[in-house]
Amino acid sequence: MSTAAALASQLKSPIVPFDGIGLCFSGGGYRATFFDLGVISYLNRIHYDGVSLLDRVIAVSSVSGGTLLAVAFAKAAQESNYNFDRFYQSFYT
Repeated sequence: MSTAAALASQLKSPIVPFDGIGLCFSGGGYRATFFDLGVISYLNRIHYDGVSLLDRVIAVSSVSGGTLLAVAFAKAAQESNYNFDRFYQSFYT
């Protein structure tokens, strides 16, 4: 299937709100790091169809200060015993 045909097929699929969220964390040193921590904390508290928006994140991109949080979050989220509240406390303190 050509790229154009694959894209056309995807466009015909129904759009599901908040399915596959991507996050991009910008730079700015520690201010950016802790701003981004607030963003993911907020996404963890907001739910759609019983699932937090943070649990719907499938991709993370970052630069500079945002990378400090992005790497820590991506690593923690892959752990079998991942718990956001525990991650937040360990990262924040």
